[in-house]
Amino acid sequence: KLQKILLNCLLTSVRNFDEDMTFAEEILAFNNFQLNDSSNKVGEHVEAFQIQILRLIHSLIILEHAVFPSKPQTTETNGTTNGEHLNTSVVLIPQQQIFLSAIMSALRQRNMKHIHEKWLNMVTSCLPYFGDSLKQITISVIHQICNNVEEIAASYSSNTP
Repeated sequence: KLQKILLNCLLTSVRNFDEDMTFAEEILAFNNFQLNDSSNKVGEHVEAFQIQILRLIHSLIILEHAVFPSKPQTTETNGTTNGEHLNTSVVLIPQQQIFLSAIMSALRQRNMKHIHEKWLNMVTSCLPYFGDSLKQITISVIHQICNNVEEIAASYSSNTP
């Protein structure tokens, strides 16, 4: 449950709020909760929240790596009445698509480029703990970094006389 909550919070913190609003976003807007200030920069509270969530995700990834073996594990729990066993599969954070989606969403956001460093620091410090997801995550992140560099280079070349 903790994984699900943290990953959803992380993904929500990087969502592009310039798009059509969902019901939850409308409620936030109704309550005058501003995620972007007038210069289209992510609000300082959202930025601080996101940095703390990144730290927590980083710690949880390390903890999962220490507690669970590298292969998916099945745990058994006792049934409440008739002694049945329930098998629940443990899926580590790096193996979940929502984790990669949050990283990619953050790195695509132009209004968040000032905190891309925090995201990349989290990714690089977690590399030893990504396990089987290492290849997919690193290729995706490197590809997005290259796209960002190309976009910056194009903006500089179009500004030169």
